[in-house]
Amino acid sequence: MPSPQWACPECGKVLLKKNLYTHLASIHLLTPAEVARVKEEISRKAGVAAVVCPLCCLNFVSYESLASHCQKEHADDGADGRPQDYSLLDLNFDSVQEYEGCLGHVGHDIDPALLRYTREETDYMRRLLEEHSFDYIINRLRKEDPTRSSKLSFVIKSDLRNIVARFKMSPVVITPTMVEWLKKYSSKGVSLDDTFHTTRYNMKLATLMVTDERDRGLPAAFLLSGTMTSADVEKLFIEVRKLMPEFSPKTLVTDEAPCFYNGFRAASCRSSVSRALELLLREAQLNVFERKFAEILVFLKEKGQTAMSDYLEKNYLGRTTTWASFSNRDAVLDTTMISERFHLRIKDEFLHRNGNSRLDALVDLLIKCVEDLSGSIEVKERRRLVTCSFRLEETHKCHRLARDIYKGKEEMITEAGENHWHILNRDRTKTYEVFLDGQ
Repeated sequence: MPSPQWACPECGKVLLKKNLYTHLASIHLLTPAEVARVKEEISRKAGVAAVVCPLCCLNFVSYESLASHCQKEHADDGADGRPQDYSLLDLNFDSVQEYEGCLGHVGHDIDPALLRYTREETDYMRRLLEEHSFDYIINRLRKEDPTRSSKLSFVIKSDLRNIVARFKMSPVVITPTMVEWLKKYSSKGVSLDDTFHTTRYNMKLATLMVTDERDRGLPAAFLLSGTMTSADVEKLFIEVRKLMPEFSPKTLVTDEAPCFYNGFRAASCRSSVSRALELLLREAQLNVFERKFAEILVFLKEKGQTAMSDYLEKNYLGRTTTWASFSNRDAVLDTTMISERFHLRIKDEFLHRNGNSRLDALVDLLIKCVEDLSGSIEVKERRRLVTCSFRLEETHKCHRLARDIYKGKEEMITEAGENHWHILNRDRTKTYEVFLDGQ
């Protein structure tokens, strides 16, 4: 069906209706608003009124006419009995275009569940995420608005995860039980390590560990982050210091990744770190250790293992005090094994080697495993199943084994001086020097 013909209101030229509006804009230079008024007038004359008021069923030729009608007739009860403002607004966005519109609702109530979060609501949830878990935030928001009159009462975990990703927040989990362990055991030393494959998302789990008087590894803080940089680790220690301002471990044990120590240093008092480094540099056995390390390098070069010797020189020579165990002679920790052991326990005992867990499920599991571990320790203590530290227990085992080996073989042990002995191994092929430190 051909488009009907209309006369141009400016020059009287007869045109097809589909070409009339382009003619008005290009030849007579009418603005979009003026062209819209011509369209409305033509529709009115043609009897075309496709816009219907949902309240009184009157027909209108445009939504602008409907808005004017609603502002006059339905402003007090247009949205299912609620008052609305149907005023026409001129809106300017980032583009050069200007738009005219009406933001009122007619014929139905406003459903807050379908609205977007305002900037204030987003900031409020971000502040809650800095201190609380997903489940707590959701329950709190719904209790704060029992009538469900705002979008906050319809928040779900995916909304919170989007905020975490948007603001690059790294969730830190520290329960009251973990704070108690921090205050009780962190002064001796802490261990920090991270692991993969604990959730279906591309996130790492870092665990700050302490040891109790029985040398049992206890989780003191969890960090979940898509990256593991110094800035991420710094957030962990900042949260720890908020809960425990006096946090100052004598020893920090990590792996070779520099982000852990750098993050700790960034959140620590500069003087305490300098003091710790100063104490390390005072170790009397440094020259002995470096001499033996140099002997290893010479041995490797003599055997033609230049690649290995070059690697050791490049990565370890010249910074012995930062990684060698002799510097931690009096430290309660000298490896990250308690962290590694706890991460293995999480994957085996709690996750059952399932690396496809949801993030919220993993956080809930981490919180619950702390309480389970606390209860298990209490049961063992009450039943007196553990009577001494793990390290001391292993020392006793070795001592009993040595007594059995050297029983009736006193000739294998020679006293070389005060608190000094020469001891042959069981095959009588090597001689060991044993000193009693006296500490």
